[in-house]
Amino acid sequence: MEDNLNLNESAAACGEDAAIRQGAEEAAGGLSVEEALNQLEELLRQMEDEGASLEKSFENYEKGIRLIRYCNDKIDQVEKKVQIMSADGSTNDFQ
Repeated sequence: MEDNLNLNESAAACGEDAAIRQGAEEAAGGLSVEEALNQLEELLRQMEDEGASLEKSFENYEKGIRLIRYCNDKIDQVEKKVQIMSADGSTNDFQ
């Protein structure tokens, strides 16, 4: 019975991860990493504005978290593709 609970928890966590990634992709709307980082900077400026409402600041915070996840996912994808070329011309995965 306990094993079934662990499997269910693992399946739920995988589903949550997929939902988080999808939310991050949707938040970025096909932006490049540089554009997403620029949006993050703008969100930070808006949140630092003392006249901003708590509700707006929280919305900006949530969007910022999704953008950070998007950027992290994109950077992870690039890191996995990067290869190092050795002096003899062979390539090895970057580690």
